[in-house]
Amino acid sequence: MLKSASLPPARMSDNVLETYMNTVFQCTPRRDRGTAPAEEWWQLLSVINVHENHYMLTQEEIDALEPYCLNNPEMEMTPQDFVRLISMVRYTDSDIQEVEITPQMSISASMRANTINYYDGESVHHPEPHFDDIMEDDRRVPPYESIHHLEEVRRLKKDKSDLLLQLKENDNKIQEMAKVHLERISQLETKIQYLNIEKERQKSLTSEHLQKERERLDKIAELQNNAKNIEEKHSTCSKKLIKKEEEVTKLQERLKQTEKELNQIKESTKNKELELRQVVDENIKLMEIIDKQKFDLDEARSGLNHFYSNGKDQNELEAEYIEKLNQTKRERDIFKQQAEASETQIRYLSNQLDQHHQITNDIKSHIHSAHSIFLNPFIQFISYIAWIFLFYHLFLVIFAYLTNQTPLDPILNKLDFWLYYHFVKT
Repeated sequence: MLKSASLPPARMSDNVLETYMNTVFQCTPRRDRGTAPAEEWWQLLSVINVHENHYMLTQEEIDALEPYCLNNPEMEMTPQDFVRLISMVRYTDSDIQEVEITPQMSISASMRANTINYYDGESVHHPEPHFDDIMEDDRRVPPYESIHHLEEVRRLKKDKSDLLLQLKENDNKIQEMAKVHLERISQLETKIQYLNIEKERQKSLTSEHLQKERERLDKIAELQNNAKNIEEKHSTCSKKLIKKEEEVTKLQERLKQTEKELNQIKESTKNKELELRQVVDENIKLMEIIDKQKFDLDEARSGLNHFYSNGKDQNELEAEYIEKLNQTKRERDIFKQQAEASETQIRYLSNQLDQHHQITNDIKSHIHSAHSIFLNPFIQFISYIAWIFLFYHLFLVIFAYLTNQTPLDPILNKLDFWLYYHFVKT
């Protein structure tokens, strides 16, 4: 099969440049942050500047961009920021109109090879006397123009296959990410279940602590009852002591009477005073003991109140575990949002694939219209039969590939030969 000469590289348009930079950036480790330093953008530009016979910047434009990137290596830039920076050093569209090559321009050039001043390539009613001569010149299209269109179709097929492969790789990556996210969600759900179990366990521990507190309160009440019994016994002993004191006074009176009788008033009086002082001292000691016991009892009561005031409330514990549970739920919602973002990316890639399908169909329609203008009805009828034959075989190829996974390379080579032969003959 004959091969046409390689075409010169064409400059990317602004829309293609922005889409291309966004696609490349999504394949880098910086895609999660959304930005990258200017130094990394500069290093990436040297790798991706030329892609599939298209370029972004010329060498002069790269030299003009280099000082800015080297002087600001740590400046964070999004893909849109870097595209705007590239647009500032790119030539205008009027400067590159002669170099840029698209399928539509190549077709219009072939149809307007020998036009006169105001001929627009589409109108067929002109007052010029040499209009038929011009149309005859246009009918003599050299064969390399058809080869050029064939190369364009092949290149678009190759782009389509590359995009399909990239879409498949992205689908695999997204499936892996979804699998990781599902595993993470299951781990979080397991963690939530564990926290619920831990919450129930803490509730049981709290109830046990409350039971122990009630038991301690019962013991304290029992001790208080014992203290009351002791106080009652103490009061009874005090009454008995008073009675004994009364008896002592009676004995003292009897002793005085006896002393009077024995004429030992002075000695008996001194002895009784000494005994009385001893009894008073004992009374004082007993009162001190009673005061000390009351003080100890008050301290015990104040210590008990302090113990209950420093105890941690059950509601605070429940609030802490509820906060942990809410935090875990928020993490689960974040992973769900990431899964939705992955689905959005899949839809975006599908739209890109549909756009390339539309471009391919437009090129085919332009090729068909460019050749059908100059054909007679019989040749047009043969051309229709050839296209029907082509689409029929394409349908068989796709059906065989989907059912048996048959390799497409031999069949596509035959179709390429048929396309070349068809365009050369027509």
